[in-house]
Amino acid sequence: MTGFNDLSMSEDSPIRNRWRFRLLRGGALLLLVIAAALAGWFGYRQATAVAAMKRLGSSKVIGTPEPPPGFRLARIGSPRLKEPVHLTVSPDRNSLWIVERRGRILSWAAPYPDHEPQVLGELDGELASLAFHPQFETNGRVFVTLRSASPATASVVELAYDSEHFRLQTSNRRIILSWPAMDHIGGAVTFGKDGYLYVSVGDGGDSTGEGPSYLTGQDLSDWLGGILRVDVDRRDDGLEYAVPADNPFVGKENCRPEVWAYGLRNPWKLTVDAVDGRLWVSDVGEDLWEAIYVVGPGDNCGWPLDEGSHPFRADGARGPTPIVPPVVEHPHSEMRAIVGGPCVVDSKFPELSGTYLYGDHTTGVLCAARYDLAREQCTSLLLAKSGIAITSIAADRAGDILVCSLEGELCRLEPISAPLATAPFPRRLSETGLFTSTTEYQTAADLVPYDVNSPLYSDGAAKLRHIYLPPEKGIDFYVRQPWRFPAGTTFVKTFTLNSPGGHGATRRVETRLLQFEDGQWNGYSYQWNDEQTDAQLVDAAGATVSYQVAVDDGGVRSQDWRFPSRSECSMCHTPGGGMVLGFNTAQLNRPASWKGRKHHQIELFESLGLFNSPLPRTSRFKGLIVSSAAHTWPRLAEPANVSEPLDRRARSYLHANCAHCHTFLGGGNSPIRLNYDVPLAETRVLDERPVHGHWGLADPRIVVPGEPNRSLLAHRIKTLNRERMPRVGSAVVDREGARLIDDWISSLPLKVNDQSPAPQ
Repeated sequence: MTGFNDLSMSEDSPIRNRWRFRLLRGGALLLLVIAAALAGWFGYRQATAVAAMKRLGSSKVIGTPEPPPGFRLARIGSPRLKEPVHLTVSPDRNSLWIVERRGRILSWAAPYPDHEPQVLGELDGELASLAFHPQFETNGRVFVTLRSASPATASVVELAYDSEHFRLQTSNRRIILSWPAMDHIGGAVTFGKDGYLYVSVGDGGDSTGEGPSYLTGQDLSDWLGGILRVDVDRRDDGLEYAVPADNPFVGKENCRPEVWAYGLRNPWKLTVDAVDGRLWVSDVGEDLWEAIYVVGPGDNCGWPLDEGSHPFRADGARGPTPIVPPVVEHPHSEMRAIVGGPCVVDSKFPELSGTYLYGDHTTGVLCAARYDLAREQCTSLLLAKSGIAITSIAADRAGDILVCSLEGELCRLEPISAPLATAPFPRRLSETGLFTSTTEYQTAADLVPYDVNSPLYSDGAAKLRHIYLPPEKGIDFYVRQPWRFPAGTTFVKTFTLNSPGGHGATRRVETRLLQFEDGQWNGYSYQWNDEQTDAQLVDAAGATVSYQVAVDDGGVRSQDWRFPSRSECSMCHTPGGGMVLGFNTAQLNRPASWKGRKHHQIELFESLGLFNSPLPRTSRFKGLIVSSAAHTWPRLAEPANVSEPLDRRARSYLHANCAHCHTFLGGGNSPIRLNYDVPLAETRVLDERPVHGHWGLADPRIVVPGEPNRSLLAHRIKTLNRERMPRVGSAVVDREGARLIDDWISSLPLKVNDQSPAPQ
């Protein structure tokens, strides 16, 4: 009989064989794990060392095609303000009063960089404007417009200023008048030379095509869409003000006697010329036009029959007085949300004295208008391009022109002493230095190609994308914030359409450049010639050209292609969207090819020397990336990749196509938030009533879970008239995108409580 020890030590012992098997199996598994890790490492990231790119400074895109404006907006060093919406100089002209949207009122003593802004008071609600009583220095009376959420009301509120303690007595307030507040409240206040208070009231914002705002502008039985004129030093029975006897509609049937002028959509700023008393009104447009009016008693500015001087709903009922045209108007290819400023009396710049200043909230341009009283005509001059979201303009005691932005910047107008460029701006793509051959479409050696996860839809066009960085300058990388780029950075994007004749033939239609210079992003379009050998710079106003395009069924269609104007570029490339839309972590977190080998795209950029600092949480050994945090970074899904979850694909699509506008500082005036990293329950789309109309849908909401046919978000993607979203740059419905959004809405549960993290 064999003992236990003899059995375990035997060469053919079952126990020994069992342990051998376990060791072999464990080793094999370990080898498999290592092999899988290496396969993933080299297959997905291809973490081989890549030589840093030698940048030669090829680009000749310097300066501007048109003569540059004579001024710029230079930031004044200061603490950041919190969403300032109104600037006004105190009656003693020793300080600037600043109204912030979220309810604070501040005073900033001149000279501004040498002092800190002081908080004078804070109110619950949203502020829009402020005016000093003509006898403010003796009575301390201040008037503001305040918007309250519940109930949705806009009010003119009187406050008392305590000059001894430098405070506004916000708890002791008097409501002068109120009106229903939806989206367009107007909300500007100013005193005329006659001593009366002028108040602007918006049309209510219910732009349904059926609702009240399309009637109220010409209906004087309410205040909506009008300018009011009231006496705040007297009170009529039952009122906190008196109606001046010479108001134009006093005693007229079905007319509110407070109305001074009417036919306005969203008159956000009022200005009284201190010299001649004329009242200037800047009115934010709807579809195509921004307008400025000089209004007198009883003037009808036309809305909604006209938008500016152009017919809008000409079949509607007309008010009791003739329509007066605007003195200045801009198409939406130039401006999108006009902001009126002061009439300049004294200025450091003599050429601005006697002008009316105005800007645009979306494009950041600043202009001056000079009114010829004899001819009743205005001429406008572009002063500066800024790229900031302008909210207010003021002229102070020192003769400075001051501008604030919703981002919290306070800027001063300064002259530009010399042009930025000494060489002519390239009028042909072949002259930009970005291509060694436009005929063969060969880019310069220091351009880097890239691709994105979720492309912006561009009327069925395919795109080739490249970035150019100047020598010895790099990008500041951020995981979740927009990246920062050095001066001279230029993005190159070429659009191709399917050509008639089949066999996959394409033609280059347009190449767009997005160039960063002097703190601003500038967009330029080049139109390719029929021979496909070169492309010509498109005029500043842009152009629309029709092309023959092959379609999937073998047929051919005629398709209009929009070459954007210089200003139209800034309608999508907004501060809220980070200015550069597709070049960020979530879009670029993907595989890429470089010289025939696969890499992780962002890590490839690091190897090429595009970043100022090493990528965070990434380890290297002899040039190789041995561990990476890329899998923890945000990543948008590819909308067409059906292996990705439906929710992630739809949210990524909305982020790429909509969120850059529908976000803070994005330019969109709907309160929805479509960024991919906002939890669905916080996007303000679920069962939310639309603020811009029903567009023919029965009881719609922005998104009705399970019901795309009642969801305005889905509807506006599928249309091409003025209901269309996006509003600019698209003339062909994205049918695949529309189907994706329909499927997503259909899949949503009736009750959504999504607190899920951002797509990874």
